[in-house]
Formats: sequence, C-alpha cells, structure tokens
Amino acid sequence: MNYRERQEEKEGEFLGKFASLSKDAMRKVDEPRDEYRTEYQRDRDRIIHSKAFMRLADKTQVFFHSGNDHVRTRLLHTIYVAQIARTMANALNLNEDLAEAIALGHDLGHTPMGHAGEAIMNKLLSNGFDHAENSVRIADLEGLNLTMQVKDGILNHGSEKCAKTLEGQCVKFADKIGYVTHDFDDAIRLGKVPSDFHIRQFGLGETYSEMVDTMVRAVVEASEGKDEIIMQKDILEKMKAAREYEFKVIIKEGQEARDSVARKVITGLFNYYKAQGKSEEWISDYISGMTDGFAINEYKNLCN
Repeated sequence: MNYRERQEEKEGEFLGKFASLSKDAMRKVDEPRDEYRTEYQRDRDRIIHSKAFMRLADKTQVFFHSGNDHVRTRLLHTIYVAQIARTMANALNLNEDLAEAIALGHDLGHTPMGHAGEAIMNKLLSNGFDHAENSVRIADLEGLNLTMQVKDGILNHGSEKCAKTLEGQCVKFADKIGYVTHDFDDAIRLGKVPSDFHIRQFGLGETYSEMVDTMVRAVVEASEGKDEIIMQKDILEKMKAAREYEFKVIIKEGQEARDSVARKVITGLFNYYKAQGKSEEWISDYISGMTDGFAINEYKNLCN
C-alpha cells in the first residue's frame, strides 16, 4: 500500500458519512493515480501552478488601481476563501482537500477589472459571460483535467446554484463570507465608508475577524450532521443585510468611474479583435485571461 492509498484509507475511516472521498474522484480523461497525492490534492497543485492562478495577482477584487498595497486583489480573495472553506470542511468532517481545490479554482476565469469587467463582457458577448462557467473553461484550456467534483464546485459556487458535494457548498458560503468581510475592510482602509459607519451595525461582530468567526460558526453549527450546507437563519439575514449595504453604499461609490474605465478598455479591445476577424469565443478567452495591467497596456497600444 503506497502513501496515497493510506491517505484514502484514512479518509474512509475518519471522514463523515456525507464527505466526498478521494478514491471516488473522477476525471473526464482518466489518468494513472499518483503514488503520494490524492486526486483532490493533485487538483489543488495543478490549480496553484496554473498560469490563470498566477494572473489573479493583478486582477481587481473591488477597488480598481487603488494605489494601496494592502487592498485585496482577486488572488488574495481566493486565498482567503480557500482558508475559510478548509476551516468549515474540517469542522464538519468533510474533505478539506476538495474544498481547498474548489476554492482555489473558483475565480480562475474572472475578467480583469472586477465585477465591472464581468458585467461589460456579459453585455458584449452574444451568449453572455459567467465567470464560474469561464473558470471551468479556462482550466480545461490549460489542460488541467480537473476532477469532475472540483469542476462541479467551481461551476456552482454562485448564489443561485448548488454544488453536488458538501465541500463545494462550503466554498459557496466561504466566498460570501470572504467578500462581505474583506470588502468592508478594504473600504475602511481606503476611506470609502460614511463617517458614522462601523461594522458592528450588522450585528456580526466588532471586527473583521469577529465577523468571519460569527458566520463560519453559523454555518458549522447549522450544517453539522446534515446532508447540505446551510447557515443559521438569523446570521444569514444579517449577512445579506451587510452585503446589501456593501453594494448600495460602498461598491456603488466610485462605480461609475470604474465602469467607465472598464467599458472603455474592454469594449475597445473587443471591437478591435472583432474587426480583426476573431471569433467571440476567442475574444472571450483572451480578454478574460488578461490582468488589469495587460488589458490597459493592450488598449493603449491597439486602440489609441
């Protein structure tokens, strides 16, 4: 019995009855199993060594070109989501490696310039644009051959979707917990909140860390022993209220300027490539893979 087989055996002994076991992982293109790593550990490693993952370091989370080195990028958001997802999976006796792999891959296909970039791409493309679907596509284009379980979790991490695995469902909540807390932290750092604002007003804690702890506990305590991942109703309502406030008061502040830059750059590149005879599929793959800096430089070089 090799090291990977011993790990799989331990999973069968110690993980909960609703956990996803590594031995059951499936790939579209079958491969020989690794001697040391489980299938989900291999997926995690493939994702963090991918070019798409590296590019997240220069993609906007919310605040575009803030000039502050301590404001989160898409890469930092991804790392935080992965840690939160692992914490919940561990507490619920689920497969941490699967949760981590899904979380690390969930934004691989996000556009440059944050949500403004995604909204503009969605308008420009005949079939629309969804970053979750594109994340799976980008992983395939890089030849990662991720397991079906990881792909499912990436594809279904959005609000209106539900992953088949509980680990994927953990990532969905971890993503929400991540952006409803660190986006506030960034906004406070940049002075983009009203003078009378304090995060205690949401009833989730006095600090960013306390908010994360409150929401993680609410997921773990509500989901323990169940075949689905849920959050305690009162905390869920408070989280939704915080997110609504974030959109109305923080994200909307400066949204017009962010939209204007993203619209100019992405629309300009889209029209340029279309005039060169490129297909919409090619344009979508190319632009969505750009970092903020690369997109701006390409626009300056090609469209001015």
